[in-house]
Amino acid sequence: MDQVERLARAIDILVEYYPCAFSVLLGEAEPPTDDEWIEIMTRRRLYVSGAAEDPGVRIDRDPDHDGILNQTIALDEVRGVIEKAGWPAIVESARAIKTFFAEDWEIFCLHVRFVTGKTRLGGKSPLQRVADRVGMSPGTVTRKRQEIPMMIARDALKGFQIALKW
Repeated sequence: MDQVERLARAIDILVEYYPCAFSVLLGEAEPPTDDEWIEIMTRRRLYVSGAAEDPGVRIDRDPDHDGILNQTIALDEVRGVIEKAGWPAIVESARAIKTFFAEDWEIFCLHVRFVTGKTRLGGKSPLQRVADRVGMSPGTVTRKRQEIPMMIARDALKGFQIALKW
């Protein structure tokens, strides 16, 4: 995974699991602290895995050791890629993309806000409702949702903010 993909992944995790992620991306709130990043990654791990599964056998080890080690490694990776770009560059990239790609930004926000879990209200999935609202197929909506973090990451790491004097 290259630097752009790593930063895009960090941005994606931020918007999925941090309460004021869009305010952070747009520079209206402070970025998460290390403790908040650990909480974000813990929340993500619990969501992705569902719940801790019982292996059915007794394992003789410290149950917290693996979790702490994994969190430390993940935090170092997130911190490293964010420091490489810098929060000011990430913020300026997000602002520029919101301005120049307003329709895609709206799709990104709608997807993050409404397309969670597997609920079906009124016979339609949240993804289909977002797709209907913006007049695109669900596949296109999903693709655009995935592209925004990549665009922010690419822009921030390439330093366009400095070159263009935003």
